[in-house]
Amino acid sequence: MGKRFYLSLLFILIIFLSPLKLIAAGSWEKTGGPIGGLGYNIKIDPNNPRTFYVTDAFSGLQKSTNSGKTWSQINNGITTRSGPTGDEIPVFSLAIDPEDSNILWIGTQNQGEVFKSVNGGQSFTKKTNGIEEAEGLTIRNFAIYPDDNNRIIMTGELDVGEPGDEFSKVKGVIYRTDDAGENWTKLWEGDSLARWVCINPNDTEAIVVATGIFDREAFNTSGLGAIKTTDGGATWFDANEGITGSLFMGGMAMHPDLPGTMLVATGNNNDFNKGINGGIFISENAGNNWTKLYPSSAFNFDYKVYTASAFAPSNSNVLYAGSSEAIFVSQNFGKSWKKRAGLNGATWGPRGIRAGVPIEIQVDPKNPKTLYINNYGGGVFKSINAAKTWKNFSTGYTGANIYSISISDKKNTRVLVNGRSGAFRSNNSGATWRGLNISPVSYAEGLASAIHPQRAKIMFISDEHQGQVYKSINGGKAWSLVFEHPGADASDANNRHGAKEILISKSNPETVYIGFSNDGLFSDPESEDFTNSFGVYKSINSGDSWVEANNGLEITTQNITAMVVNPEDENELYLGLREGGLYYSEDGANTWTQISEPILNSNGVYAIAVNFSNQEGTPNTIYAAGLNTGICVSSDGGSTWGQTLSTPENQLIRSIVINPNNKSNLYAADWYSGVYESTNSGISWNLINTGLNNRAVNDLGISADGQLLYATTKGEGVFKLSL
Repeated sequence: MGKRFYLSLLFILIIFLSPLKLIAAGSWEKTGGPIGGLGYNIKIDPNNPRTFYVTDAFSGLQKSTNSGKTWSQINNGITTRSGPTGDEIPVFSLAIDPEDSNILWIGTQNQGEVFKSVNGGQSFTKKTNGIEEAEGLTIRNFAIYPDDNNRIIMTGELDVGEPGDEFSKVKGVIYRTDDAGENWTKLWEGDSLARWVCINPNDTEAIVVATGIFDREAFNTSGLGAIKTTDGGATWFDANEGITGSLFMGGMAMHPDLPGTMLVATGNNNDFNKGINGGIFISENAGNNWTKLYPSSAFNFDYKVYTASAFAPSNSNVLYAGSSEAIFVSQNFGKSWKKRAGLNGATWGPRGIRAGVPIEIQVDPKNPKTLYINNYGGGVFKSINAAKTWKNFSTGYTGANIYSISISDKKNTRVLVNGRSGAFRSNNSGATWRGLNISPVSYAEGLASAIHPQRAKIMFISDEHQGQVYKSINGGKAWSLVFEHPGADASDANNRHGAKEILISKSNPETVYIGFSNDGLFSDPESEDFTNSFGVYKSINSGDSWVEANNGLEITTQNITAMVVNPEDENELYLGLREGGLYYSEDGANTWTQISEPILNSNGVYAIAVNFSNQEGTPNTIYAAGLNTGICVSSDGGSTWGQTLSTPENQLIRSIVINPNNKSNLYAADWYSGVYESTNSGISWNLINTGLNNRAVNDLGISADGQLLYATTKGEGVFKLSL
């Protein structure tokens, strides 16, 4: 009897406590994906080849002690923060002391700060005394003297606030410390950023520095190439004899056994646009002159911007170099090269993933066929067969900037996202992600996404620059280009456009709407310097053909920032403009009428949610928000407006969603403070940011069963919250 009583009591307690546990567990969960970010360095611990470090300018420093199976962020003591919410950890460069691999050096992006760890990254201490610059200085590299680990060379990029043709114009600096970072002394300042460093171990007064990178322009326009000192940095001179074409050096590596032998990869996107090409060069006399290894003739001159290079430590005849399109490998010290890229015109990297721009190549110290690459825009990838095939080496961490999310109504676990690193699909609510960048999809950065409400394998995605919209009918395994606006030009920085919104009508999925915006909406949404875009286009045959639908929008900038369609009426829509307010159509976008109040007209509309009544005589309830407007609400279809969320300084609501199971529950994402929740139709709001490491939220999505809320962020991928 007693035992039965206690079992009954235990059963009651379990039932009673379960809801409390669910409430207490109201914390965002980081999915750890999809991959992406602003990767820079990858390093292998010289004393423990199972230990890896990678840097990302959004999510900071990551460490793996099990050969990449799992990763952990190790940013304790790194106080530098950036981004709209101050959550980004802009760790850029990393060096491991070869004498004592517990000593790590890291440098930050744009803020000129250096940190040191003496315990393998468990904690860091700032070491900036003597660094003259602060804001605008990006630390690009460290080189530790082979004969004295208290002496370190540090190189950097100094943004001087002058725009170039396509990228910022920058200067460069070189510093040195002789006392393990307690004090730094400037050795050089010049007209192009300083980056890779080779210190001759036989003569440490002789140092060669490579300058430039693929996506910065030099203050002197032409670049500097390689510079050299033979007196420890007191004087510097050019070391470019034999270098032809671009003087922007994407990568430099020193031979593991022959200190005077160096490999460089050159090229720059802006130079490429001017017809100035890069290549792969080698010097066997400490930079006194260089010999071009590749391309050796016009016949193999297929890529013109090379961004990384490396020797294989265990077999110095094996050389690697990289570009955003392909990886190049030579097994005979550069006499001949093989190009490794994807099938059917796809770029290098794992299938479905746009790997990005290689920044650093690390070759396994014992196996010349095993290499790792960290990338701008992609992640870290590993090959075990000399770059023939690749696998993702960064599962579990991400620095991805994800712009949009779409969830299948029929399969609540299927999620589609799109962003800077491309489109990805999850079939298990974000537990794992699969890249969908399948040839012939060739866009640089993704933008919008949409899943068919009933047929989850039908998907649409768009790019941010080229005005393109793609469709897949097999879950992203293959794509077809269904729309390309002729007015978009990705090569013109002022004329890049993308479909910010893609809407598939739930009542008639053959009807699809797309809304265009000039690019920069996610990188600099507050900018007032944007060109007119192309407005709305409509298809009534699932994307086979399109018609322009801008009647009533002619006097606006036609930069569409938000769109909503009635799930029960394909002809009833609302749209928001980056400048010009809120518009309404009840005839399938044949005509548009402005309905918003002046504050939304002048500040733009960046988010819309509508509680459609679908009852004649009962108006819709509209929620709309813009820049520093809070959330405005109209309960009479837009005739009158009030405000439901007050307007703190620096507020930009980018997404509003309504819980389909309880229309009184609303969620709003602010780019500056995270996610708000209202349980009373917007009368009051509370921040719900527990566990949301990055609060700069671009988009929200809610499953059709109302159980899961997703947030896409600027710098840590996708988070989810159980409701």
